[in-house]
Amino acid sequence: MSWQPEVDELERRKAFASQMGGPEGIARQRSRGKLTVRERIDALADPGSFREFAGLIGQGVYEGPRLVNLTPKGAVDGICKLDGRKVVVTAGDFTGRGGSAGSHAGGFKQWAKPSLNQCRGHAHQVSIVHRFSANIFERLFENLAADDVVVCGN
Repeated sequence: MSWQPEVDELERRKAFASQMGGPEGIARQRSRGKLTVRERIDALADPGSFREFAGLIGQGVYEGPRLVNLTPKGAVDGICKLDGRKVVVTAGDFTGRGGSAGSHAGGFKQWAKPSLNQCRGHAHQVSIVHRFSANIFERLFENLAADDVVVCGN
């Protein structure tokens, strides 16, 4: 028995998630002179070190039993190395749903605290944010330790 069909299906689903908010959302982000969330993480992390977790969470579209599209959650989380040190990275994706912090498919309320709690004591937290309101700022900092980092900007 081969697991190849299941492996192929996982790769197909990863490809859906890597499309983020689709070509229009990516074009909108770039037209504003901004990097996509994955480009930001690639620029920050040591080359080849990023390992995403919960990357297949989102809202699926099915035709019968077959997944035909996936709108991924509004964030990308994972572990990477930053200057050789292991860190947890949490970054909002603004290519779909405008980077909604509270979307049903996962946004700030759903991802910041759980990802930090899972890794507390094992790595520092780095949050890459586009920009945020005072309300999100307060929620972000209530979940961070004194030596964690928030990176803002393009």
